[in-house]
Amino acid sequence: MKRAIEDVCDESQGVIAGDNKMIKIEDIPEDYRDRHVPAFSDAMDFILKKDNSLVHVFLKADFELFKKFDKGYGEPTDDAKLQNAFSKLGGAIVGQQISNSAARSIRIKFMALFDGMFPMYKELKEYMTIPDNVKKMRESGLSQRKVTYMESLAIYFSDNEERLKKMYYHTNDRKDNNDDEIMNDLVAGVKGIGPWTAKMFLVSGLRRINVFAPEDVGVARGFSRYISDKPELLKELMDGRESVKKSKIKHKKFNWKVYDVDIMERCADRFAPYRTVFMFLLWRLSGTGKLDVTIDVENQFVNTL
Repeated sequence: MKRAIEDVCDESQGVIAGDNKMIKIEDIPEDYRDRHVPAFSDAMDFILKKDNSLVHVFLKADFELFKKFDKGYGEPTDDAKLQNAFSKLGGAIVGQQISNSAARSIRIKFMALFDGMFPMYKELKEYMTIPDNVKKMRESGLSQRKVTYMESLAIYFSDNEERLKKMYYHTNDRKDNNDDEIMNDLVAGVKGIGPWTAKMFLVSGLRRINVFAPEDVGVARGFSRYISDKPELLKELMDGRESVKKSKIKHKKFNWKVYDVDIMERCADRFAPYRTVFMFLLWRLSGTGKLDVTIDVENQFVNTL
């Protein structure tokens, strides 16, 4: 008889509490696998064969990013996917360096200028040629700098439409082999888009499965907690390093340690080509409160950026 997901999750809580009892890969419920895309199931098996202690982090809740699409709506067109990509990056610009609640408020006011919808990139490019419209964008809560960034983004998508479709959705072998190309193109082509935002877009906008961002505070905090009870692994990572890449993350709390970037990257490479999934596990481990709250934030990230 197949085990219920609730039964396995209840059992897995013993791992959090310090129980050494582990759940085997073959005991993971089929309904949990069925709710996710096949690539996620492959990633889960690959990661758990390397480190089965992460099983409770997997089973605590579904991963919104890797859930199967509703087939009733059909496969979106390249035009629809590119517009979604533009909306993701535009939302990221709106939310830069402000709280989630403030970003949500500004986004709603900005979208109100376009009948409650995020504008099409060509529509926004044309809209911003009129000075009064730019003023309205400022009045919605966008800073002058972010207005400039939004214009740069709209021009980038409008002027490179076909090239972006090919680069995003029609790589030669569909194995995410052009992640660096996409990231570098975004950083060079759009004002206000840096490496972190580009990586997050690869994850949530293009569903790329081998992305890792050691510069992210949540990833760094999660890694600190992940490695804290693995002295042998840490020694292996330290002994094998070829060069030192210091982290630029600064924090005032002393309940977790910021590890060097090269150490985090070497650890993540153990889980390639599924580093995105490992990164999501670290985010879950990074939560300062209840895991349920961390998962809520995770889902907000997937649905906004």
